[in-house]
Amino acid sequence: MDSKRVYIAVASPEITLRIKRLLTKRSFTVIGEAVKFNAPTVLDFMEPSLVILQSPHYYHTRYKAVLQNHNVILLEQAFSRLTLWFLQEPSNKISTDTFHLEEALELLLAKFPGADSLIPPQKVFLLAKDKVMRKYALSEPQAHRTLLHTSMCTRLPLLTVSQRVLRGQLEKDVFLPHIGGIPNKKKNNTMKIV
Repeated sequence: MDSKRVYIAVASPEITLRIKRLLTKRSFTVIGEAVKFNAPTVLDFMEPSLVILQSPHYYHTRYKAVLQNHNVILLEQAFSRLTLWFLQEPSNKISTDTFHLEEALELLLAKFPGADSLIPPQKVFLLAKDKVMRKYALSEPQAHRTLLHTSMCTRLPLLTVSQRVLRGQLEKDVFLPHIGGIPNKKKNNTMKIV
């Protein structure tokens, strides 16, 4: 299956157009678009490798009746195959200018198998560092050091560590170096990458 076939199911035509432009720049092919997601049609006939939806909360409340009529098994298959991702809707529904669509899409593509190569390595590292900063309340230098330390401890390339951080493929924790400069050997500041 072509790993660049995308189906967009977003209620806003303006956001859909912006997504299409961003995907086209990254050599993705938009094979369909709609204001609601028709699981049987999309998965059985169009076979997209990626489906972009609006946020789960917004989608379920607005299209609850439609979702109830869908084949739940097909929808579950979509989740299990990692083909279904939710794109967070604008926090300000009146103005989409406050919504950083480009950054949200890059985070989305970082989770999508095969899409990492479409994001520059430095950008992947910066996105991973930002995620670590927010998750562990670290400063920028601390987050930078944490990713480097994780890379050294796992003997994995920094790009691989960054990609897995973005995908959420970390078991419980990352390697958090001692902030004070002297490691505490009694503490087990370790993590597993799965």
